[in-house]
Formats: sequence, structure tokens, C-alpha cells
Amino acid sequence: MRFEHDLILSPTKRASCARSCRFDRSGNRIKNLAFTLLELLVTISTIAVLASLLMAALSSSKAQVRRVHCLNNVRQITTAFIMRESEEGVPNGDALWGDQGWDHNWYSYLRSYIPIGSAVGICPSTKILPPGQYVPYGTADTAGIRILSDKAIVNNPLLPKQWISFGYGANAWIGVPGTETPRDAPSHYFRSLAGVEAPPTVPIFADSGLPAFLLLEDIPLTDDLYSSRTVYDNAGKVQIARHGPRGPARSSLPLKSEVQLKGWRNSTSFADGHVESVRLDFMLKLKWHKGWTNL
Repeated sequence: MRFEHDLILSPTKRASCARSCRFDRSGNRIKNLAFTLLELLVTISTIAVLASLLMAALSSSKAQVRRVHCLNNVRQITTAFIMRESEEGVPNGDALWGDQGWDHNWYSYLRSYIPIGSAVGICPSTKILPPGQYVPYGTADTAGIRILSDKAIVNNPLLPKQWISFGYGANAWIGVPGTETPRDAPSHYFRSLAGVEAPPTVPIFADSGLPAFLLLEDIPLTDDLYSSRTVYDNAGKVQIARHGPRGPARSSLPLKSEVQLKGWRNSTSFADGHVESVRLDFMLKLKWHKGWTNL
């Protein structure tokens, strides 16, 4: 049952809501079915919050997928390395460094098992720069690029060159002393996988901006989790912000506290063949060379 005062407004009330009320020809008030501004704002805010939660979840899921993919890459490289070592022994340090020349990079050392240029050697969290853009050191989100040609080709700009992208580095202490590593300490080299003590703690490959590296116990922490430009002076060789909750760092990321290292992980393989996603604050607690005591 409807009452007249519910349907017909007095002239005064009708004038007061002329902009917000609607009436039919008889003067009866028509119920307004549109959203108010407040209702619209609440709805939009709710949708925005839900969308942000969804995007964060998707970003986290993608980062997890890339991390699993990365671990699988490192596992394949390490399996190839162990097979090659069982057949021909470990290489000297020079054969892993990635300097100019076919015999100066771990890609070349493993070419019988992993095709040169294979995507297995590139972390899925990094982008690949176009061929011809020489980038000797990679970053958290960019693969490094080296020239795979002998020095006669490298030094002649008219001759074609082969470029290779890389996202992982080899622990050069696994091999035997080379000639291009002036900071060598011969007693630090493992010289063979059979000579490795506690294989589950000795890394072979890891996420890195360098194709190979030598870590020493007195080396300081990295000063920038993104860039590898100062890796010869600190642990930026392996402390790289590539695998975090939402993917790699996209620009300079200065290290302000060791706590910051806990938010990032490195895909690392070990001498017993297993792979692990290692927190960056644990990287210097692994046994990188023979006689390492910083455990």
C-alpha cells in the first residue's frame, strides 16, 4: 500500500531535489536507480585493490616459474660439466673465463654437450641484447655478451664475428691454475671433482654477470646488487639481484644492509650435482675454493 506523501512531494521539497529526483507526468517521484558518486568511488577503489592483489600474485608466480626454469638450466650445464670432467678432466682456469677466443669460455669447453649459443646458458630472468652489442659483464636483468672468435678475427673489424650471450658463471677454482689469472693461489684449486671435499658445499655454476670468477675469503660484499661493473673488487660476481619475489632488479640497487641480501636468491649448482636456490647472504658461506674456512 502506497501513501500519497510517499509519491507526491510538496513544491518546496520538489524544488529542493530538482537536480537529484525524477518525476513522472502525474508528479509522482520515480526511484533513482543510478549509482551515487560515493558508491562509484567505493566500487572503483575495491576493483583497484583486487587488481593490484591479482597483479602481485601473477608477478610472483612468473618470478617463481623463471626461478625453476633457471635452476633447470644450471642443472643441465652442471651435468654436462661433470660428464666432460669424467672423460677429460677439469679445465685450466683460462678455459672458463670467457675471454676472446674459442678456448676461453665455458660454452666452448662444453660444446660437445651444449650447443654454443643455446638458451640453456641464459637465465630466463634476463633480456638478451642484439648481436654486435658487446657487453662484457651482465647485470641483474641483462645477459652479458662476449665475442666467440679467435683473436685474428676479433682484431679485424672487417671479418665476421660470432657473439654469445651468457647468464651464468663458472667457479674457476674447480679447475687447475691457468695463465691469465694473476691473483691465483695454486693451493686454492681443487684440480678435479674427485679432489673436492664436501661436494654438497662446493659450487660449480651460479647466476653471475661474469662467465667465470674466482672468489676469495676476504672479498667484501657487493656495493650494488644490480650492476657487475665492480665485481673484481667485491662479491658482485654472485651477489646479484636476479631472483626476487617479483623478478630481477631493473636498475641500480645499492646495498644498504646485509638484511637486504635475504630477499634475493642465486641459482647455484654444486660438485655433487644438485642445484639450489641460495640466499645471497649465504653465498660467501659456501666453499668456493680449497681451504675455504668462511663457513
